[in-house]
Amino acid sequence: MLMNWIRILRMRLKGWKIGKRVIIGKNCIFKADYIEIGDDSTIGNNCVIIARNIVIGNNCLIFPHFHCLVNFDFLLGSRSKISRNATFHANSIKIGEELWCNENTEVGGGGWKKDTANLTIGDSVHIGKDVSINVCKPVVIGSFTGIGIGSMIFTHSSGNGQSILDGYKHVEDAVRIGNHVSIFTRAIISP
Repeated sequence: MLMNWIRILRMRLKGWKIGKRVIIGKNCIFKADYIEIGDDSTIGNNCVIIARNIVIGNNCLIFPHFHCLVNFDFLLGSRSKISRNATFHANSIKIGEELWCNENTEVGGGGWKKDTANLTIGDSVHIGKDVSINVCKPVVIGSFTGIGIGSMIFTHSSGNGQSILDGYKHVEDAVRIGNHVSIFTRAIISP
C-alpha cells in the first residue's frame, strides 16, 4: 500500500486531480495534458492510458493490461468497469456511466487515427467478451444497450467481403446503435 501512496503523491505533485482512496497499479503509464481520476477508482497493473485529456469518474475499475491510445479525450463515466486485456484506440472516446466492458474487447481497427474515428457510449451499456468495434467513422452506442460476446461493429466494408480489386465498392460510414438495443452473440454490424 505504501507504493500506491507514493504513486498517488507523484501524480498529485504533477497537478493531476486524483480523488480519495484511488489505487494505481504497478507499471502504469499515463500521458496527458490533463488527468482527473475520481474517488474510489482502481487502475490495475500494467495499464497504459495516453490521451490529451483523461477523465475517469468515481468508483471505476480498470483491470490489468488495459491499453488506451486516444488522440484527444478519454472520458470514462462513474461506476464503470473495463476488464483485462482490453484495447481502445480512437481519435476520441466518451463513455457514460456504468459501462460493463468484458475482457479482450478491441476498439480501433483500420482508420482509428482519422479525425472521424470517435466512439461515444451512453449509460448502462454492457459489452461482451471479445467484441471488436472499428472506429474509422463515428460509432455511437445508446444507453441501456448490450453487445453480445464476439460481436463485431465495422464502420467500413468492401463489397460484403469481396475485394475492391475486383471492382466491389468500398464503403465508409458512421454506425449508430440506439437506446435499449440487444445485439446478440457474434453479430456483425456494418454501415
